[in-house]
Amino acid sequence: MQRPLPFPDRCFDAVFLEEAIEHIPHCALQDALSECLRVLKLGGIIRIVTPDLEYFASRVAADLTGGDEINAFFYNHGHRRIYSKRAMQVQCQRAGFVNVRFAACQDPDSRLGYLDTHADRYGRNLQISLYLEAERPR
Repeated sequence: MQRPLPFPDRCFDAVFLEEAIEHIPHCALQDALSECLRVLKLGGIIRIVTPDLEYFASRVAADLTGGDEINAFFYNHGHRRIYSKRAMQVQCQRAGFVNVRFAACQDPDSRLGYLDTHADRYGRNLQISLYLEAERPR
């Protein structure tokens, strides 16, 4: 098991993970999400922005050079795992999150969407990332 986050239980209203979980080994993801749940207040929200496996798979299927794109994506940025929407949803639910939903970049209906910066930094390709939100049960 990884080291716990250095925060007390239920101390934050929100956790924002933009371009972070893809750097965590898959075997440590559940522990990481469980720690996020632990530090959230009841009803607190997590927002996860991470590369979308479905986007990259569609690029590989559509074009032979897509293989180069996905390999560069992994090896040039230190990524450890890329998730589909369904896989990310399941991982969050297993950690104990509820009301898991997918959002849009800078979603005005999101409490945390205003924090999204990845699309602005990487050419406004909104399809490259998935945006997920979930809550700690009340």
